[in-house]
Amino acid sequence: MQTVNSTDSVNMNSSHQKEVLDYAKSLPPRFKAARAVEEMEAEVATRTVKEWEQAHPELGAVADLGWPEAVADVRVVLRAAALGMLMDDTDYAETRSAITVRRALDFLDVPAGAVNDLFNVLANTARETLPPAAADLLYPYLSCLAASARPTVV
Repeated sequence: MQTVNSTDSVNMNSSHQKEVLDYAKSLPPRFKAARAVEEMEAEVATRTVKEWEQAHPELGAVADLGWPEAVADVRVVLRAAALGMLMDDTDYAETRSAITVRRALDFLDVPAGAVNDLFNVLANTARETLPPAAADLLYPYLSCLAASARPTVV
């Protein structure tokens, strides 16, 4: 849609047409990957939270931290990344859900490095847990979240 919209009332040239056709051809594996994410969503989210807690014992358990809905929130982020993968929109998960998780953790005084690590753990857990083809398709959409969580150096 971005390509189609960028041509705004102009006939698509051959490179635009190729880009749209390549995306259309990529949809069947994207849908298969999204189904794999849906089937393993709970496992990926639960494992992510457990590994993040183990990596940051100084924070304590997420429930003690004041974040009892951690697994549910991570599931929402994972689901949004899968939707972003379907749409080929690397910003979708950030604007749809990750920013809310980031704000909640900031409110709970979780250090920025630990927040960044949550998204790294999620990306790596998905890569290790999902079938390889699904993991390969989804990983760029999750690693974007990890990258956007890094503090900006001024």
